Amino acid sequence: MRTIQLDDDRMTPRELRADVPALGDAAYFNFGAHGPSPEYVVEAAGSFVADHEYGSATTDPYGHAFETYDRVRERIAEFVGADPAEIALTESTTDGINRVAGAIDWEPGDVVVRTDLEHPAGVLPWKRLEREGVEVRVLETEDGRVDPDEYAEAVADARLVCFSAITWTHGTRLPVADLVEVA
Repeated sequence: MRTIQLDDDRMTPRELRADVPALGDAAYFNFGAHGPSPEYVVEAAGSFVADHEYGSATTDPYGHAFETYDRVRERIAEFVGADPAEIALTESTTDGINRVAGAIDWEPGDVVVRTDLEHPAGVLPWKRLEREGVEVRVLETEDGRVDPDEYAEAVADARLVCFSAITWTHGTRLPVADLVEVA
């Protein structure tokens, strides 16, 4: 299996694009739900399937997977400044948001804040909670940008804030660290 090794462990968009054959002559923006994968992702998935299907039946087929999950959690935690124990690997953003929404013991009057830029995965779980008395505040944005003062006011008494690091409608990169600090 091939891995990307860079001095600072980051990949530029140009390097990523070069490793995704489907992007050779096209621009593709809907990576939120599905899309073409980099060659190294396809190779890693194929390697795992081959090991699982053709490896020895006397060895634990999931040991390697769990080790890989742990390494992924560690890398993500380092990237976002968290502890690996705080990182949940879910099947999708939709699955992850629904797990969070369902795991909290909500009370009538609790407040959830989301932006008007969210994918339906970041909208529908909170709509369901509105029927249970949870107040959902929708922070209106302008041209995909969050006004810091309006955000601070909206989240002042919020139990949870849901926002996308990169918006699916505008492609805007939200200032995640700043928003988290205010919340």
